[in-house]
Amino acid sequence: MLKFFNEKLRNKKGFTLVELIVVIAIIGIIGSMAIPKLSGVTNDARKSTDLASAKTIANATTILLTQGEITPPAKTDTVIILDGKVTEGTSEDKITNYLEKLPQIETHNEGTYFRVVIDKNGDVTVTTYDSSNYEELYPNVSDTFGIGDDDDNDLTNND
Repeated sequence: MLKFFNEKLRNKKGFTLVELIVVIAIIGIIGSMAIPKLSGVTNDARKSTDLASAKTIANATTILLTQGEITPPAKTDTVIILDGKVTEGTSEDKITNYLEKLPQIETHNEGTYFRVVIDKNGDVTVTTYDSSNYEELYPNVSDTFGIGDDDDNDLTNND
């Protein structure tokens, strides 16, 4: 009986060192392809977060305009910088209080803020703002022109 077990142990085959190195190399190659994809997903999520924050700020501003808390401009656009430096009674103060917490920008460096522009028609535009740059977030082209909308949900009758 002991002879049977000794034979089994000697005939045991396993992976060679070369086979193990090849498997590790393949796993490394697959991992190196996956990491850039994951960072792209992270950047897309940050952009989506900023867009959602911009929509929330625009909705809050529109509600405050409708309630008469913020007065629309008569001739020139009103520009409100949401940088966290709030002066009591200002439009920025009213927006910040309505939101309860000012959203942070995810896709830009520190020193970039949300900028709200209210035109004389009461239309609200939200951009990111730093000392030299503006990037429009809301309304964006797809919101304005319906790009990407599903044609099946069109309410017009085209028969």
